[in-house]
Amino acid sequence: MSDVTVLVGGLAVLVITGGLFWYCLPRNGKLYRFADTEAEPYIGVAFCAGISLGFTMIFIQPDQHVRNGIARSRTESVMLLCARGRADRSHRGRL
Repeated sequence: MSDVTVLVGGLAVLVITGGLFWYCLPRNGKLYRFADTEAEPYIGVAFCAGISLGFTMIFIQPDQHVRNGIARSRTESVMLLCARGRADRSHRGRL
């Protein structure tokens, strides 16, 4: 998936979760539909999961490099490249 797809997907999840939350708010002095039912605690968990999924998709580090089946973060990749560059420079004089 591309970086923009994940970003737009995260924004869509947040907007949908926010819209559903707004829809479920009590109006006109009435309780919301799931009040005093078995599903009431699960609804709160679903809203929390939707919000956390949306933010995770927005702030995820999309530049994870996969090399030889091992996922590396940006920091690890830069450190490996720097170490490789130092090793190349140290052998130049000896060759």
